[in-house]
Amino acid sequence: MARFRKVARVADVPEGQGIVVEAGGKRAVLFNVCGGICAVEAPCVQHHAPSEKRVICGARPSCPWHGMPVDLARGICLAFAATAPAGKYAAKVKGADILAAI
Repeated sequence: MARFRKVARVADVPEGQGIVVEAGGKRAVLFNVCGGICAVEAPCVQHHAPSEKRVICGARPSCPWHGMPVDLARGICLAFAATAPAGKYAAKVKGADILAAI
């Protein structure tokens, strides 16, 4: 079972952007979407595109290569909803730090 560890500071992830972090030998992307932080595995499962380069439009990032929207709550590409979802990690903000269970 993964434990929460500090992976970034809130200031490191501007609104509407994502950054790659590593913890526990795994890579994840932290997104700051609509004032909330979420963490998904990197890279994109469907296209192997660099997840941190996803373009955020509203509350949904899109694949940087194909423009397909991604539902972060379910970890799926909406155009390929039948494929395996991306791994999601629990993330939370504690003070100025972002903690993730990766």
